[in-house]
Amino acid sequence: MSQNAVRLAFASAIGVIVFAAAFFAAPRSCDGGLTFYFWLGVASLVFLSALPFIKPAGNTVGMRLGWSLGFTTFGAAVWIAGLVLANVRIMCRLF
Repeated sequence: MSQNAVRLAFASAIGVIVFAAAFFAAPRSCDGGLTFYFWLGVASLVFLSALPFIKPAGNTVGMRLGWSLGFTTFGAAVWIAGLVLANVRIMCRLF
């Protein structure tokens, strides 16, 4: 299995975990679930952006930056899709 395939598998696994965590956080969104989901998303975006630079295997810097941008875009899309599809509440009470 090539280095890029391993990175793609890790990115996919992180996407599945973040998406599943949205459904865990949604019922508890007013009791710390939104905070948990927010920080999980931030951590996943940081890891996904750094993933191509971990143990680089002959790729050029431009290719690694491209993979990093692609992984980060994928992570943000999954993060927002989980937020919307799991119906996570953002505002719990107005007053």
